[in-house]
Order: sequence, then C-alpha cells, then structure tokens
Amino acid sequence: AKMPCAVVFVAGGQTCRDLLRRVFLAPVPVPRKTQVIVANGEKFIGLGDSVRLEAIAQGVIPTSGLLKINYRGRRDQEFTLEQDREDRSRFGRTLENIQASFSYRIYLNDGASEIFQVRAVPRPTVATIECEQAYPAYSGLKPTRRALGDLALLAGSTLKLKIAATKPLRLGALKLVGVNREMPLQVDEQKPAVLTGELPIPAKDLTGFSVAMLDSEGMESRDA
Repeated sequence: AKMPCAVVFVAGGQTCRDLLRRVFLAPVPVPRKTQVIVANGEKFIGLGDSVRLEAIAQGVIPTSGLLKINYRGRRDQEFTLEQDREDRSRFGRTLENIQASFSYRIYLNDGASEIFQVRAVPRPTVATIECEQAYPAYSGLKPTRRALGDLALLAGSTLKLKIAATKPLRLGALKLVGVNREMPLQVDEQKPAVLTGELPIPAKDLTGFSVAMLDSEGMESRDA
C-alpha cells in the first residue's frame, strides 16, 4: 500500500520534496516554473539619473515581465518589462529622471524576485568658487581676487582656489583642460564641504579647469 506513494515521491523530484517539506512547515519557497535571477539588484544613484532594472528568467521563459516599484507612502506602480531580442531569457526596463528612493520587485511568469532598493541621493555640486591670483615674484604685484569670468592669467602665477560644495566631501580634484591631467584638492577637516588648492599657471596648453568631487556617501559629481 505504501509503494505508490514512494513511486510518486521519486518521480516528483526536487519539486515534490520541496512541497513535502512545506507540509511540515520547513522554510522552503513554493516551487515555481520560472526562477527570477537579479544580479546587483541594490542600486545607488544620483537624483535625476536614469536607472536600468534587469532580471534573468530560468526555467520556463515568458514573453514579457512585470516590474512593480513602490515609493514610500504611495501605491505600487507597474511597468512592463522588455524582453531582450538577442537573449530571450533577459528582461529589463530603464526608468528616467528618478526623483526619490524606491523599492522594487520583478515578476516573470509565476516567479518573483526578492525586494530590492534603489537609493537616490543628490549629487555634490559646486556652490561657490573663490579665486585669488598670486603673481610671479618678479612682477611686484600683490595677490588679487579674480572673478570666474575673468581668468586670463599671467604665466608663472598661482591661482588659489576655495570651493564650497553642496554636501560634505570625501575627495576633490581639478580636471585641467588642455594638459589632460588632474590635480588633487584638499578637503577642509573642520568644514568637509570646502575644498582648497593651488593651481600653478603654465606658459601654454592650460585652457581651463573643472571640479570633480566625491561626497562622504560615495556619490560622484556630474556636469562639473
């Protein structure tokens, strides 16, 4: 009388074993025809950035998928996932101009991913820049404050910079235009949103500079 049950158990394989374990309250997920694999599901992006959310289907491959996102205190929003034309097991969607953090989950056929978080934070930007030109000793000229729109500088001068950012910083650098190199800036220990540095002015090639920053959370600046 016990033989038919034994035959069914063996024939059922892993799915049957998982169902049997659930009967006895073991913490085993319900077997699904489709497994949803998400690599690097947690995202850290800048406010206003786009984000690409993707998943891979294993097992039964559907023709479409569903993305559900939730902003705290709001109802879920649903988006159709696009199937990759070259890799039919891959699904994804790009969301534009993200203005707040959210959680999301991906559904493919009868399978669902874990719940992942997209954390969106402001990127560091430059609030103000103060410039002071120290002239070469031979000129006999005293240091002079310079406006950003008036930086035609005498070769051999040093441009002293004080840069205020919108966020506390970990690192900062000047990207020098024309000479294709970077010069590190110092983060003020007492005021970590302030950078200082000195830029020697060469006789040729240097045509400008931009400011690159990395904030205390690890977010990079953009459009320096």
